[in-house]
Amino acid sequence: MRNALIMAVVGCLALTPASVAEDYGTLGATFEITEQDLLEWIAERLRQADEAGMLDQLNEDFRERVERSVNRPPAVQGIGTTVETRSWLYDPSITVTEDIADHNGVVFAHEGQQVNPLDMVSLRRRYVFIDGDDEDQVAWALRQHEELEGLISIILVKGSPMDLMRSRQVRFFSTRRACLRTSSRSRPSQLRCARKGALSA
Repeated sequence: MRNALIMAVVGCLALTPASVAEDYGTLGATFEITEQDLLEWIAERLRQADEAGMLDQLNEDFRERVERSVNRPPAVQGIGTTVETRSWLYDPSITVTEDIADHNGVVFAHEGQQVNPLDMVSLRRRYVFIDGDDEDQVAWALRQHEELEGLISIILVKGSPMDLMRSRQVRFFSTRRACLRTSSRSRPSQLRCARKGALSA
């Protein structure tokens, strides 16, 4: 029995084609990498700046740019001033284009399925978008803040959130992105959860 098993194994090995690595040569032209490594280039520029006594100035310029950006972020372009009150409902549902899985590989949304994020997450706060340089809009937002007992996020599409926080002792936020699709192209405006599955703008 043992001899028969050995013969069978040997027979299988004999029928298996041998794996042979071959050198097929070079196909097409090849070139050495001549570009300087990016990290090496950055390190060299910093070394040159340091030797020239410019590194401190570069650091100061960078600090000032960051500070300006934080104190007064770039305004969102194309935003006008609201002249007429209007409102509408917005359904944020999307159609999933491919299966979506969590970190464990469990699929929680299938291709073709309609998903509404408001079915899983509720918005208790109201979101107000204003021009922070317009005193009337700031006053309107602060009245909303008082009426809603703080359950509101005041978001600037223009202006300095830091200056307003210091002067009004209320938290202000800013956005650098184009305004939400749910909101209008004018300010002031607000966004809230009107009912399950729908937003009111």
